[in-house]
Amino acid sequence: MALETLQRFPKLDVAPGVVDWVRSSKVYNKTSIARDPRTYKDFPHSTIDQQTGVNQWLEACHVTPISAIEWFWTEGNGFGPRVLNDSMWFYFSQVDGWARVGNEKPFRIGPRSLVLLPRGVEHEIRHNHGQAQLYAVHFQATIYGEINLLDLLGYPYHIVAGKRDRVFEEVSRRMSREYALKAPGWATAISAELMTFLVHVLRTSGDQFRPLAQGCAQSDLPRLLPALVWIHQNLYNPECRVSKMARTINTCEGQFRKLFRRTMGFTPVHFVQRQRMERACHLLNTTHLPITQIAEACGFSDVPFFYRVFRKWMKVPPRKYRLAATSEHHPDPQF
Repeated sequence: MALETLQRFPKLDVAPGVVDWVRSSKVYNKTSIARDPRTYKDFPHSTIDQQTGVNQWLEACHVTPISAIEWFWTEGNGFGPRVLNDSMWFYFSQVDGWARVGNEKPFRIGPRSLVLLPRGVEHEIRHNHGQAQLYAVHFQATIYGEINLLDLLGYPYHIVAGKRDRVFEEVSRRMSREYALKAPGWATAISAELMTFLVHVLRTSGDQFRPLAQGCAQSDLPRLLPALVWIHQNLYNPECRVSKMARTINTCEGQFRKLFRRTMGFTPVHFVQRQRMERACHLLNTTHLPITQIAEACGFSDVPFFYRVFRKWMKVPPRKYRLAATSEHHPDPQF
């Protein structure tokens, strides 16, 4: 950024002192110089910044859009109590009502209110007076296919956007348009918008995040993080053994099995097999690779064992699963 550029565009959004920095630089008259990172306005700091592994959780997060719809409610509209198997958010441009999430007390919702619902949590929303305009977005945000990001980091149930914060509304509008028109790449575009939204909430509302209760199963997830990263990196290696997983967190195999089951709700072997089956189903659906190569790509050195495991999970052998991929009654994975 040259001094002349700053003078030519006086409304350019720069932090205080950046012009002085450019002017004092010995190379300010060159055609281009890199801006000093210290001149950027910092992001708000919050307690969420102090949690270990936040960046790794975000990088490992897989976001899947389900729907994004703009709604108009009449007086008295709403829903619940109900429980969904996916995560959801409501952004209200206009509303006069209340909501209840989980065991929390009911709270008022008004214009610029965001209600963020993790999967599996009972909720209820009601609109009282006039017309309401809202955006309803269904999605999944999971880590290694199992861990819900909203629960893991304790995303708040309710946020009211500041008058100058247009991110929630702009993201909601773009996603509803993508979903309505379904132009090429719409799912990828919505996934990117969802991730932008989740990071924005993390950076701007970190102090409102719900801390995990001491002693709850997911409070042990940070300790398991090195093992989960190792599993992800070695999932398709036949030598992906529980003993090696245990070494990543410096514990014995027996203790690791107990910790994993208590935290994740199933055994490490179950976790590995499930991830491998998801990979196998994907390859059977989208490639013409021989089943022997698919077995190898999924970490099975013994092909007959791959057949047994696949039939156990999918209720049909791999060849029959592949043949069904071209029919209307394709057996989707039910993990």
